[in-house]
Amino acid sequence: MHFVCKSAIAVSVAAASGLASVHTYAQALEEVVVTATKRVEGLQDVPIAISVMSGEAIEERGLSSLEDLTVYMPNIHVAEGGAGTQLFIRGIGSGINYGFEQSVGTFIDGVYYGRGRSARGRFLDIERVEVLKGPQSTLFGKNTIAGAINITTARPTDEFESYVDLSYRTEYDGFGITGMVSGPITDSLRGRVVAKKYDDDGYVENKARGGKDGPQQDNLAVRGSRCAGLGRHPES
Repeated sequence: MHFVCKSAIAVSVAAASGLASVHTYAQALEEVVVTATKRVEGLQDVPIAISVMSGEAIEERGLSSLEDLTVYMPNIHVAEGGAGTQLFIRGIGSGINYGFEQSVGTFIDGVYYGRGRSARGRFLDIERVEVLKGPQSTLFGKNTIAGAINITTARPTDEFESYVDLSYRTEYDGFGITGMVSGPITDSLRGRVVAKKYDDDGYVENKARGGKDGPQQDNLAVRGSRCAGLGRHPES
């Protein structure tokens, strides 16, 4: 009888813990922050039609590029072709004429990329991706008449962190490896280095003697960043 009583208490505690977890999860959803307005704000406080996906969610879903992200974000389309790549938001975009810049502006850590070809690159150590829908010229300047894609990469950390990630893409017979190291260098300086190497054999199998499969990719990407603190209370 004593054992049964203890079991009941355990079930009650587990149920309470489950409710607490749900409540905590709900609170976490409310704390999504964005920098679409050039300052850190809660997603619910931003007066802009915006879709956001965190870097953690991108990794969990196995998304490797902006084109993969369009499956989970409405009203955005990436059209790839031999001559270039076009971005569309709500059906508005630009053609393949290189004399015209995109109607959808792409920004990576605040740096503007005027050509859609940057959308072909693989994600590398991303903190979050924000898709702003509708004209954004007030905040982002020209070439954002259809909207803007604001990509924020992961920043250096206060404590030492590192990871190595291996991946294999069955549809392309592709193999990839990613490594990252982040942490403090001095009391007021932090650094982060990430590298990614991936090879794809492509989705076309060439049966001809000596023929190569395609379209093949052999890419290497490396990025370094650092944050320096100034003043009595260093902040980056």
